[in-house]
Amino acid sequence: MMNWRGFIVGVIVGWMATWVGAANAATITASAAKDLIEIGEATSMDIVLELDAVSMEEASVFEGRFDFIGFGSVADATLTSVGGPTWTSTAGNIVGTQAIVSLTSSNQGADRLLATLEVTGLAPGIFEIFLGSPTFASFDIDEAPFLQDLNIINATGDMLASVTVVPLPPALVLLVGPALGVLTWSRRREPRGAGRAGAF
Repeated sequence: MMNWRGFIVGVIVGWMATWVGAANAATITASAAKDLIEIGEATSMDIVLELDAVSMEEASVFEGRFDFIGFGSVADATLTSVGGPTWTSTAGNIVGTQAIVSLTSSNQGADRLLATLEVTGLAPGIFEIFLGSPTFASFDIDEAPFLQDLNIINATGDMLASVTVVPLPPALVLLVGPALGVLTWSRRREPRGAGRAGAF
């Protein structure tokens, strides 16, 4: 005969463990030093694996794909550094319109830098970076398969960051527009013949 009480308690405990695991999960974020640049101007963009401190998450392996929109038309991008002091082995490059990053280290927690992009404006528009597939992070365990995947809550296709490229510096656009308006208005108000007054 089935022990219904034990079954129900097991279901509740399993549901709570799943809920807690979903609440305490890793996130991949990206942030640009400047989100508005001119043509020819560059900005850096850090991609970070944020590990939950409350659940004491750690990571020893990361494999990631990052898709670019506007690469080669709106902006150029180079992978200027991969990882940081918290990763002992790093590799990364740009293939087509995608950055591929592979990192390994001992188990460590806290926010961990995955890659830094240098983004240079080419033409007016928006350069965007999206989370690609496959992307995962894992930590070491003492039994086979010796790695356990972290729950990364980002979905494939989520936009991580964007940089807008403008043809002129925003401050210059704000100054030139009104100045041209004042110049046009003053020329229209100039009385006829005012330019020939000194001819006589």
